[in-house]
Amino acid sequence: MNQFVYKSALFLFAGASVFASNVYAHHGVNGQFDESVTIKVEGVVTKSRLVNPHAYIYFNVLDAQGESNEWRCELGTGSTLKRAGWTSGTFAKGTHIKVVGSPARSEDNACYVHTITFDDGVTIKRNSIFDKAGQLVKQPRQTALADGTPNIDGTWVAERPKRARCRLVLQRVIQKVSVQCRQKAHQNWRMANNVHRVAIVLQWVKVVCSLT
Repeated sequence: MNQFVYKSALFLFAGASVFASNVYAHHGVNGQFDESVTIKVEGVVTKSRLVNPHAYIYFNVLDAQGESNEWRCELGTGSTLKRAGWTSGTFAKGTHIKVVGSPARSEDNACYVHTITFDDGVTIKRNSIFDKAGQLVKQPRQTALADGTPNIDGTWVAERPKRARCRLVLQRVIQKVSVQCRQKAHQNWRMANNVHRVAIVLQWVKVVCSLT
């Protein structure tokens, strides 16, 4: 197997590792937050940060003594929210909100957001989608049908050009590696073994990407 194939396999494995770390991080919710408990807090937004791996909204909450306490509640992945139309303007400073979520296990004044309700009665969820005008799409597309089949109907969240280009490059690399693997596989058993390893990496990338 030539140098290109080795480098390509290494590149794909590294990419898969990054994707895997993100997937793992998003499966540890119950370790950080007590999902068996639901809390309701309300206050005034001070700022929001649409960053990875998790976005946050910060707001001041008045306690029973009238003291102001800053809360920090976790949203979804920043890049995903941005693709769904979320912006810094979604939570303008000074906006009054009501948050329903799960409390953090080891941090005071922190939670995992389930829903956020604004004074105009609009309630958004973690997976809510906004249109280009910043208006909430009332019925976001369900990702799966009742029988578990992926749902390809409705409006999809458009990818940003940069993300689309990256995926196109990745697809081209996979295609080129696959072609070279097929060309080299017949030469000897060692080459065939290396081809098998690359195939495993390609499958790993495919599976992990489908989870993100």
